[in-house]
Amino acid sequence: MTQIFGSKQSFAIEAEIASFYGENQALGHIRLWIDGQAVGDLEDIAPLGVPWANFENLLNASDCLSDETLIGESKEALVSKVISASYTDSDRYSDSEFDPDQRYRDLILCPDLGEAFDNELVLMLSDEDQVRLVWTDHLSEELQYDQIFERRIELEEFLDPMRRFIAWLQHSMVKH
Repeated sequence: MTQIFGSKQSFAIEAEIASFYGENQALGHIRLWIDGQAVGDLEDIAPLGVPWANFENLLNASDCLSDETLIGESKEALVSKVISASYTDSDRYSDSEFDPDQRYRDLILCPDLGEAFDNELVLMLSDEDQVRLVWTDHLSEELQYDQIFERRIELEEFLDPMRRFIAWLQHSMVKH
């Protein structure tokens, strides 16, 4: 049964457990909803432990998910910089302290989620009590996209669905 955590009209996580495997591992379906738009492919199966870990990391670092150099950037410039640093230029940097891949990677909401988010890029920047979500649709292998979207929501409106997703997944694991 599909679960929805949050509001599809602002920010939500939609997920369903398909099967359990190993010790406390689950495969399932997941996608995000931002501003009434589905982001991700609910048809594809993904290990749900990956978003769980990513969301926990975001929750633990929610007070420092900001980058002063990107705050005033347009959504187009933001996407361009993060794509360039995270996917194309990372070989140029040898010192991880200055490697924008590492710095910008923390801004990518769904890194390494495999099939469910193959063609989307979702970035988030925290600014005091708000979160700026910027996402693309149809990100190609050549790192091209059709459109860029943006939505600002309250920080708690962003964090609460992640907390609820994690609690649901933990509870489901215990029941299994």
